[in-house]
Amino acid sequence: MHHFSDYKLVHGDIKSRNVLLNSGFEPEISDYGIAHLLKDTTRRPRGALGYAAPEDLKGEENLTKSSDVFSFGVLILELVTGKNPAEKVLADSQKLNLVEWARNLVIGGKMERLIDPKLNCDYNSEDLEMLLNIAIMCTQDKPENRLNMLEVVSLFHAVGSYE
Repeated sequence: MHHFSDYKLVHGDIKSRNVLLNSGFEPEISDYGIAHLLKDTTRRPRGALGYAAPEDLKGEENLTKSSDVFSFGVLILELVTGKNPAEKVLADSQKLNLVEWARNLVIGGKMERLIDPKLNCDYNSEDLEMLLNIAIMCTQDKPENRLNMLEVVSLFHAVGSYE
């Protein structure tokens, strides 16, 4: 969508509801309702609550490939934690969004606190740590500090269960 298509698209609404599984349980992106060509300069609606990049919430710029990367990072955090990105998380007497909460725990070396208890310890710790690191690199506040999707895909190949 960002790199290998004849038409470079920004989806603009990456979230769990817009990722479907095909018959082989492989993810497919759906709902291109607000997607647009990168050369289009008109202002577009911002992403969904909890998934939108900080710069998109300000409404100063058009959606970018980096906006989709941020949303994808939030999607990873949602899958690992089981938490709704639109809801605040209570941590140390303060309410944080999912990205802030996860970033603090990853930086603090407390990744195990992020893991959804419904996983019942049925996961590979190294793979999960890699996924969380990818998510944190995708959700950097400044767009220029985020990975691009080619880098994300490359890192995913390093995660054992995705080879």
